[in-house]
Amino acid sequence: MTPAGSLPATARTLPRRTLRPRVTSIFAVAGGPGAWFIQLCLGDLMASGGCFRGSSRFLGSQSAQSWTWPLMIGLLIVCALIALAAFLMSWRRLQSTREADQGRTPGTASAAAHFMALWGTLLGAGFCLATLLTIVAYAAVPRCG
Repeated sequence: MTPAGSLPATARTLPRRTLRPRVTSIFAVAGGPGAWFIQLCLGDLMASGGCFRGSSRFLGSQSAQSWTWPLMIGLLIVCALIALAAFLMSWRRLQSTREADQGRTPGTASAAAHFMALWGTLLGAGFCLATLLTIVAYAAVPRCG
C-alpha cells in the first residue's frame, strides 16, 4: 500500500497521456463544423446587424456599419484556417492509423482512432470549403437590400 501523497508513476501520468489524444481528436472532428458555425453566426450578425433598428428595417446600406466588411473577411479567413488546421490534423492522424491497418479488428482503439480521423478529414475539408464559399454570398448579396 502506498502513502496517500505518493502514487505510482503510471497513475500520475495516465490522465495526461489519455487527455491529449482525446482533445486533439475532438478538435479534429469538431473544429471545422465549429469554425463554420461561428463564422455563420457572427458573419450574419455583422452583415445584417446595421440594417435593423429595433423592429424597423433600413433598405440602404448604413455607412456607420462599413467597418464590419473587413472584420467579416477577417473572421472568414480565421475560421477557414481553423477548419484547415482540423483537416490537416485529421489527415496526419489518418495517415498514421492507415499504416497500422493490416491487423486491425473492429472494436479496437486503433479502429476507433482511424474512424475518427476519417470523419475529421471529411468534415474539416468540407467545412473549410463551406466557410470559403461564404465569400460568394458576401460579394453577391447586397447588405441591406
